[in-house]
Amino acid sequence: MRRTWIGLLATLGLGCFIDDELDRGGELMEQLGPGKRAAKAQPARPAEAARAAPQGSEGPGLLERLGTWWDAATEPAPPPPDPSDAPVACALGGSITFMRARDCEVRGGSARPRGGSGSAGG
Repeated sequence: MRRTWIGLLATLGLGCFIDDELDRGGELMEQLGPGKRAAKAQPARPAEAARAAPQGSEGPGLLERLGTWWDAATEPAPPPPDPSDAPVACALGGSITFMRARDCEVRGGSARPRGGSGSAGG
């Protein structure tokens, strides 16, 4: 029973130590992090320009960007493959790769029907 209490107290004490280290590390990152360097490099003028811009404005070209996105998002899916173009084992470059028969022909391989041994009369 005594060991259980000692273990529990040691675990809780270690947890507090870890929390303290994380807090100190967070404060250090806020002081030296990349956001501080970038903020120092830029003058305060962009903030003033942002306040002067009308509310709801995303800048020039917003409608064109939205139109481009909408066209890409609503583009129809590619047509389904031809059912007669069955998958085959394609001997290509000294290795066997499984692909559609037309793709094998286009890539310059020799197509063998799937499941076949490649010989004509078995």
